[in-house]
Amino acid sequence: MKVSSIMKKTAVMTLSAGLLVSPTTSNFNISEVSATERSTEDILSSLTSEQRKALEQLQLNTDGGLIGFKSGDFSSQKETSVIVQFKSKPSKVAVLEAALKGEELKKEKADAKVEKEHKTFKADIQKILPQENPKSKSISSSITHTFKKAYNGVSMTLPADQVELLLQSDVVHAVYKNHSFTVDPIKKELPKDVKKEVTTSVESIPYLKIDELHKEGITGEGVKVAVLDTGIDYKHPDLKDAYKGGYDFVDEDKDPMETTYKDWEDSNQPEINPFTGSSYYTSHGTHVSGTIVGQNENDSEVSVVGVAPDADLYVYRVLGPYGSGTSEDVIAGIEKAVEDGMDVMNLSLGASVNDPYYPTSTAINYAVLNGVTAVVSAGNSGPGSNTVGSPGTAALALTIGASDVPVELTAFTGSVSGGWSTELVSMGRSFADDFSKLEGQSLELVDVGLGTQEDYTGKDVEGKIAFVQRGNFALADKIKFAKEHGAAAVIMYNNVDGQIGHNLGESTTFVPAFSMTKAAGEQLKAKIAQGNTAFTFSNLKEAQTEGDKLADFSSRGPVNDNYDMKPEVVAPGVSVLSTLPSYMTNPEKQEDYKYAYGRLSGTSMAAPHTAGIAALLLESNPELDPDDIKTILMNTADPLNGEYSLYEVGAGRVDPYQAIHGDVKMQVTDETLIPDGAGFVTVKNPSGDLSFGNHFGAEGSYVRENRSISFTNNSDITKNFTVSVEENVAEGTNSLSKNGVAVSTSKSIKVKANKKVKKNVFLTVPKTAKVGLYEGFITLTNKEDSSDQYRIPFNFRVTKEGLHYLDILTPSITPPYLNQERTLLDNRFGVMGVFNLSSPTETMDVVLQDGKTGNDLGLVGTINLSDSPLDRELFLFGAFNGQYYQFTGDSKQPISEEVSFAKPGHYQLKFVVTGKSGKVTKEIRDIFIDIEDPTFESSLDGPSPFLEYKPGQATYPFNIQITDPLVEEMQNAGIEIDQSSNSVIYTWNSPFPSNPIPMDENGKWVEEIAMEESIPALRFTMSGLDSAGNSPLTKEYFFVKEGTPVTYAKSDVKKVKTAETVQAQVFLDNVSDAKEVTWNFKEEWGESMEVIDAKLANGVSDKASITVNGDEVKVTFNDTNETFDQTAVVDVTVKITDKTFITGTSINPTATVINDQNETSTLLNAGDSIEVDPQYNAAYGYVLAEGFRNPENDLLESRDWSKVGGSVKFIESEGTVVDATSLVEDRGNYRVGKLPLSKDPYTLEIKVPGHFEVHSKQRIGFEYKGELFGKNHYVNPIDITAGDVNQDQVIDVLDAIDIQKAWETDNRAADINFDGTVDAKDIAFVKKNYLSQNEFVENPPAPKEKHDGKTLESILEELGIE
Repeated sequence: MKVSSIMKKTAVMTLSAGLLVSPTTSNFNISEVSATERSTEDILSSLTSEQRKALEQLQLNTDGGLIGFKSGDFSSQKETSVIVQFKSKPSKVAVLEAALKGEELKKEKADAKVEKEHKTFKADIQKILPQENPKSKSISSSITHTFKKAYNGVSMTLPADQVELLLQSDVVHAVYKNHSFTVDPIKKELPKDVKKEVTTSVESIPYLKIDELHKEGITGEGVKVAVLDTGIDYKHPDLKDAYKGGYDFVDEDKDPMETTYKDWEDSNQPEINPFTGSSYYTSHGTHVSGTIVGQNENDSEVSVVGVAPDADLYVYRVLGPYGSGTSEDVIAGIEKAVEDGMDVMNLSLGASVNDPYYPTSTAINYAVLNGVTAVVSAGNSGPGSNTVGSPGTAALALTIGASDVPVELTAFTGSVSGGWSTELVSMGRSFADDFSKLEGQSLELVDVGLGTQEDYTGKDVEGKIAFVQRGNFALADKIKFAKEHGAAAVIMYNNVDGQIGHNLGESTTFVPAFSMTKAAGEQLKAKIAQGNTAFTFSNLKEAQTEGDKLADFSSRGPVNDNYDMKPEVVAPGVSVLSTLPSYMTNPEKQEDYKYAYGRLSGTSMAAPHTAGIAALLLESNPELDPDDIKTILMNTADPLNGEYSLYEVGAGRVDPYQAIHGDVKMQVTDETLIPDGAGFVTVKNPSGDLSFGNHFGAEGSYVRENRSISFTNNSDITKNFTVSVEENVAEGTNSLSKNGVAVSTSKSIKVKANKKVKKNVFLTVPKTAKVGLYEGFITLTNKEDSSDQYRIPFNFRVTKEGLHYLDILTPSITPPYLNQERTLLDNRFGVMGVFNLSSPTETMDVVLQDGKTGNDLGLVGTINLSDSPLDRELFLFGAFNGQYYQFTGDSKQPISEEVSFAKPGHYQLKFVVTGKSGKVTKEIRDIFIDIEDPTFESSLDGPSPFLEYKPGQATYPFNIQITDPLVEEMQNAGIEIDQSSNSVIYTWNSPFPSNPIPMDENGKWVEEIAMEESIPALRFTMSGLDSAGNSPLTKEYFFVKEGTPVTYAKSDVKKVKTAETVQAQVFLDNVSDAKEVTWNFKEEWGESMEVIDAKLANGVSDKASITVNGDEVKVTFNDTNETFDQTAVVDVTVKITDKTFITGTSINPTATVINDQNETSTLLNAGDSIEVDPQYNAAYGYVLAEGFRNPENDLLESRDWSKVGGSVKFIESEGTVVDATSLVEDRGNYRVGKLPLSKDPYTLEIKVPGHFEVHSKQRIGFEYKGELFGKNHYVNPIDITAGDVNQDQVIDVLDAIDIQKAWETDNRAADINFDGTVDAKDIAFVKKNYLSQNEFVENPPAPKEKHDGKTLESILEELGIE
């Protein structure tokens, strides 16, 4: 993987960041460690379970707790929407689970358990959450939806910093982030001059023989179909009689009308969402509904017949403006559909979450267990694998991909006199146009050039053909303008070779339009110029595209975690015509539905085809279960044109005619896991596909499996079938035959009338078989009728042991302990990587090696992977942040508890993977610690930071070069990297920076900056950085109009230490008529420098006088007629102060000018940046005394630290003490401005009466190449345990005795919380932390539980405390 790809990389699971090992002490020696004689693998394998448990600090997300959130999500009080899952199952699922176990559970009892959990939760949050919620009147009102049927839990909104509190309720299993759900019909990659692509014919109805089923009376009558979507325009003539009701979960009413055009007009919101391109007003649900139940009732040349026109339609609006919504409304819609007794539900929506256990997927599973056939679109995120989204990931859902159907095109031969002719291909027409009426007609041609409105000036095209060239603007507008000027037809010729090749379909603004090639068009143009204008249409032909191709956008499987095959089938979903709200086609006349139709593409259009087919199946056989419908559709699916994996197309394209008329079912009864609250429940999952499983880590092993298939004959005659096994070799799969893999079963099967038989299918995989995916079909063909055929797909996978792959995304890092806070990338996470497990794994240990010798230096840490998903991309933060733990060579303590810090240089990370089989595999990757800045050159650099542009100049071109010398060394180490790993971050007249922009492979970037004359000085900055985030000084420029008067400072010094002086010059440019100029060097923020001296520069010393007054330098000129063009006026000496910790500053004085008329003006000014090397450290942090926290909310309260009696000291290794006690503020925060540089760590000593002492080593600053460097160090929070009254480093009965002795006094030692009285609040800390020992001291004494006959319990009883 190329390093620069990290900016594009998205991972689907994250490992928590943090130290892999929690050290009690630290070793801050940065020198390299020699390799131990004992092998690392031996050391790791010898660790006891207790030792290994102590190392496990990185954990994968589990199925419980907080799911879907990122670190930092809980740090604000911003209102957040969540889904809360309770521990019990919905009642229907609980009853089914009990039945599977052979037990009996009454639904009433299961319902009561669910009700009890909801009641308990409402009571719990009254106690758990703060009582005042500024966004709601009461706590319970934050619950937005209650789920009891298809899910057990609630959705609610609450401040983000309260989300974690929900887990304190005993009934809560998990809290999920409420993801956004959208509808996203695919946008085809059409040329800019093609605005849309539609046609009137509903090709899928006859192609799938649905019209024949209608003739047979199979129309979905009596079947209740739910559509969960954006709503419906139930006034549409093709829908109004089919619509029976529903609910609106967006507006919380019983009217699921779409978000209308008027809603948008009243909303004061943008018409188009700039991020998604969706309009505020919606139509998606109406389009989906038309595909299912369109009734062909509209008085129009165009009407839509749905798949199941006589089904009863119920619509649940779960998506609002812009076609977006949230998980909670989708779950609420599923729940209501189950309650309302729906037979089929269609969900043409989804979220980009490939998770079989996400709440919406779980709700779908529960709905299916309640007897509802749930048809779900796979999503439009193809063509990549693993792109299917929830709820299409639900195991029991019928998930649908999208294919196309053959489409007819009309062609003519067009000719003029003299024997010239060419082929014409249809491009568009009005709804009422009939191309066949042009056969044999001759019309006059009029050349209108590009066909702009102006091109028609002085030309008569009434009833004639407008001859138009492609180019400059939209094709649709060219046809529209021709119709507006009265043209009877349009012929458009291409402006590049070949036909235009786009069918624009129908529009009320169109006339018949045709395309021809560029060559033919140029020839015809010459004919027209010669007066040969009579054009004849002849030889009408109808052509047809191939069809049955998988849509590129259709999302693919497999599903993460369980590797389910999704989609199960595909259906027509490309350019599907259906109903639209009238405002979508005629917003000015919304009562007119004549042409209220449109064509959309997406799996959203494929799903309603299948939902309608499910309704037809249920009408023909009401006894069918959801699994029967899924199985039958898979058994009877037809193969597509092309080679596709099962994870792309499932069993194939639906064939509704055979599904209804076929009478054989081939079914495999598998099992699947679905969440049931506190864990998972195993449920049966009968379907029409056969999985031999995933044989993880089985490379080189002999595999033998068998499965059972049931064959059901629902006809009245005995049937005999031949059985064949065919491999399905597609991209990414292996051949069965070439690898010696055998799938075998009976060669023939006899099934008696209305009977069922079972047959075993055997899989044999030799040791020599390649790792990878294998697929195929078992086909059943009737011996008496070869058209009576059924198929069942099968698949299995063989993988190698260990890791499928491991990629390091950040092979060079700047660790925080070596960073003076000048890097521009967040480097706290260190080395980041992605990996994929190919076999069940216990642990992955990360070992640091010397990059040159390969010697093992120590353990970075370990990751517990025992519950990690296989064949799924895992994202690892903090694989290495510079810290590691040396191998000691001591068998009793093989790994040091002391943390060591690696110095800059070349290292390797060895990833030692231990499988559950005990086998150990290793992967080694090179990494670098780099703290050197790259070089940064810019063509904008020059004598002045002000760059002048001419009036009317639109842009200013420039180029930059960023070169990281380390790249060559990294390449030599085998890392795939080049100078494109460097990047630049810029600002353009704004404080907000751009995203990092990568350089080209040579480190170059060429661009132009847009000028804006309304801005006097357009500020443009650039910060160059290498892949580790190291950055030289930011370059700053100002673009001004030519001749703008300015002042600026320049210095040859680019790096300086604190307390050193810097020589600089101050310039004037484009300045004239100046009598006096005053420069003020006082900084707006901070005090980083002071003026030491200033004198006139050479060239002006005899033309002016100078005075210096503190930060002000005044120059008075002898002659006001002097003109200054980039003229140095003042030589100034400034001193870098040590008042504040800084790593950079800028010499940038402001300037005012007085002219000879005594008028005062301010010059535009710019400075020169200088890197500062501070000669001291700074540190800041908090004293987190437990006794000073509010027990109600755990927040730190104010205390007067001048009276606390505590101390905060930084103690240097040689004994120097910096007492920071007086710097501690009431809230416990402190900042120490000056700590001497030191190569050794400081000891931070904190003493607070009634608390354990703190003695914590703090590494502040660092040494590099023999020089000490300072840092502004943040002391990570240290919680100081309360209860140690007698300061003996343990909390025991002696502390309780001291409190009892001081009861109701103001004794400072016993008054732990420092509120002036020793009372129950103080002894509560002793009770809480009883028998604790201070971890910050060596060998603390053993705590005492009894003294002089007293115990903690007896003391509490004597004090009257429970």
